Amino acid sequence: MKRRELSSKCLDLTTGRPRWTYPSAKAAQSAAPEEGVATGSILEPAHCQICGLYHLVVVGERGAVDGACNCTANGGRAKRAYPSRQVADATAEFRSQSERLQLWPYRCPTGNGWHLTKNAPQHQGRRPRAQA
Repeated sequence: MKRRELSSKCLDLTTGRPRWTYPSAKAAQSAAPEEGVATGSILEPAHCQICGLYHLVVVGERGAVDGACNCTANGGRAKRAYPSRQVADATAEFRSQSERLQLWPYRCPTGNGWHLTKNAPQHQGRRPRAQA
């Protein structure tokens, strides 16, 4: 892997663009000062539960990578929480194009943003009930 690559799985939750990934905490840490100057922020490496690599995040904002809720998928893996429907929609669109995977957003049951699911909404494809 190169020093850094654009992620095919992870989007920046504020911009909706793919995140830069680093193969190790050390590689991310070595890039942090230069990237911090470019963004005007103090950055630190954070291990991503989604892609298994490292991203740079603003110091103290690891939740933007690690997830903002305690929801888990079937295998016990943490679900990613998106801060808004718009970011969840952008992520679903990105993954649809990059992975050929159809996803739909739904509100986190604990109220901590939005998640994505492979299950189509139940109302989709059904005909409306006839009015009596």
